[in-house]
Amino acid sequence: MTLLLRLIDEPAAESIVAGSCPAGWRCAPDYPAEGDRVAAAMFLERCAAGIDPRPFGAYLVWKVTERAYGTTDSEQPGVIIGGIGFHGGMDDRGRVEIGYGIVGSERRKGHATQALRQLIEVARDLGAVTLFAETDPSNEPSQAVLRRVGFSRYGDDEHAVRFELALGCR
Repeated sequence: MTLLLRLIDEPAAESIVAGSCPAGWRCAPDYPAEGDRVAAAMFLERCAAGIDPRPFGAYLVWKVTERAYGTTDSEQPGVIIGGIGFHGGMDDRGRVEIGYGIVGSERRKGHATQALRQLIEVARDLGAVTLFAETDPSNEPSQAVLRRVGFSRYGDDEHAVRFELALGCR
């Protein structure tokens, strides 16, 4: 099993906002989750404002299974299990905020960790210097994922726990 990240596009985002699986794809039974709908709506708002958020946009987390004998390249040998991405482009210091979510039926299988490691590499390739993220104080599993991939906790209050990861110099 492998995870791939795929940049979202407008037709997929419209389906996700409507609460359905994008046409031509297979999705986990509990996809899209509320966080996926929010991220897709943010993507569409930026597009409507004439701003293409890609490549600092939302990505679908696609769980790819082994290709069955006899399937063609046009058949999707996997399912969408969540989303991950950036909350906008880099600021003038090279900082960019990230967020992610995996549907309940696919949690506790290492998918968030694997997807986040891939997103970190995307951010490096795009020239980001620092990634940061916020979690709900009660979301211990998400905090554990961030720590597992190297993020450090740098602050918190009653609303959020804040993490960051230095990627290097520009």
